[in-house]
Amino acid sequence: MEKIISKYDYANGNDDAESAIQDELHDLDIDEIGETIKISDIKNIINIFIKKICLEEYVKKVPRGSPGCYMATMTCRHLCDLIDNGVENEKLSKTDCQDCLFDLYLAIIRAGPGTAHYEVLAKIEKCIEMDTYLKVCCV
Repeated sequence: MEKIISKYDYANGNDDAESAIQDELHDLDIDEIGETIKISDIKNIINIFIKKICLEEYVKKVPRGSPGCYMATMTCRHLCDLIDNGVENEKLSKTDCQDCLFDLYLAIIRAGPGTAHYEVLAKIEKCIEMDTYLKVCCV
């Protein structure tokens, strides 16, 4: 998944890039990856993703509903699927994954956030009970 995220320019995403990343993410075998996934893999994926969407250029150029927004939302959805699978199969600790997702959540907030970020934040909140985690940790 890291290679896919690294490959694309989310801030300047167009319809072709959106279609291509959608195909690549769809072709990932989340179940197979989930068999060997480690928390270090999740941290690496999130760090690469942060470098793609937590940029001033992304905040200023990528509106909600644009190809760059859909690219980020799809990436986040697949990341959450990977995390959900890893936690469900007891390959990943739910608490460790929540901490990683919280780092992503904070990075997005620190970056702006732009209107496209709200789609990603909504996906994060629905992953492994992050909505509850956010209420508890942020009170």
